[in-house]
Amino acid sequence: YLHKKMARFADLPWVGDVRCLGMIAALELIKDKLTKEEFTFTERVGWKIYLRGLEQGLILRPLGNIVYLWLPISTTTAEIDEITERTWRVLADADNISGAS
Repeated sequence: YLHKKMARFADLPWVGDVRCLGMIAALELIKDKLTKEEFTFTERVGWKIYLRGLEQGLILRPLGNIVYLWLPISTTTAEIDEITERTWRVLADADNISGAS
């Protein structure tokens, strides 16, 4: 169920890849989908997403330009719906990615 809910993130222009394994999902953030240009370390995109996630009541785990969701195995489908919706709100705002802090 988590994998299905995460699939829509691939439509965002700054999500280069969506990966899932069990109850772990990963979103790779990139500057440009066509060129596969990555954000630089100094842009701290993962950290900015982490901070915006906290505002939505989420604890997202940034590792460089990859943001992870680590869900307990006991997470219900209703909770997955809520978590993925909050994560969407964080990532769908281009200002979060392009440099707003």
